[in-house]
Amino acid sequence: MDCFQKLLPLMYADSKIAKNVKCGRTKSEVIVCEVLAKEALKGIIQNLKEFFFAISTDASNKGNRKMFPMCVRYFSLNKGIQNKLIDFVESNDETADQITTVLCETLDKPDLKLSQVTSYGADNANVNFGSNHSVYMNLVDKNEKILKANCSVHILHNMSKFACDRLDIDVEAIILKIYGHFSHSAKRRAELMKIFETTEMEWVELLRHVNTRFLSLCPAVERVIKVWPALKSYFNKQESCAKAIEKIFYSEAEETKTLAYLHFVHNVMSAFGTLIKESQGNDIVITEMHESLCLFRSRLTQRLKDGFFGYQTKQI
Repeated sequence: MDCFQKLLPLMYADSKIAKNVKCGRTKSEVIVCEVLAKEALKGIIQNLKEFFFAISTDASNKGNRKMFPMCVRYFSLNKGIQNKLIDFVESNDETADQITTVLCETLDKPDLKLSQVTSYGADNANVNFGSNHSVYMNLVDKNEKILKANCSVHILHNMSKFACDRLDIDVEAIILKIYGHFSHSAKRRAELMKIFETTEMEWVELLRHVNTRFLSLCPAVERVIKVWPALKSYFNKQESCAKAIEKIFYSEAEETKTLAYLHFVHNVMSAFGTLIKESQGNDIVITEMHESLCLFRSRLTQRLKDGFFGYQTKQI
């Protein structure tokens, strides 16, 4: 808004209104938070009092502050499935009892009833869904009909991660090693760029993989495969590098084996990525999610039965 306010008089030089607009970041924030947000929240609360709804939250750190966004999901007769944020609570305590208290207090403020809550959604940590003492168990004590809404995406991510750990080659470690070699050195990056120029390849940056990010491995692997000739040329010219990288590029047999595993992981992770993106959609419902998971499992089973692990993997 600060930039927009400065641009207005230049864009509409003949307008007196544009010249006199005074609405920077501070005033805009007040309008959004104190007027628009409150008015929008009134409509959401009115709908929630008429329907059953699901609640979800997850702790999020902002510096040294721990924040809990309070979200609801419900079905509107006019607009269909609705996902709304109704509050953002700060709390330095991440215990099951405190999270339960925060949830209940958030519902009490607008006079919403826990008896209207159909399910509780959160990640799969013990504090949320542990069988002995957890947020879910605390909520069930107050409303025995509340259902678990575990994070299916988290389960899919863990499934693929643990499966990758059982491979003969640690693909994740290789991707991290290669990225790390260039990420903190402008000189190394410049040397790689020169190789791209001499081989007439279009320059692209290597992608960072973060092991807690659900969808970062597949594109990172795809990028390494794409620039493999340039990487090979670069590392073959290096007198010394990480032992794991040296092992790959200094042995033709090891390079072939690594490429086969990279193509295999990319092929399988693409299938996982498609399902994860689908399950993160705003409008997906549990019946559709169940169908998608069953279909995905049958496809993986069929691939295993057919011995199909991707065209490039088969070629290698």
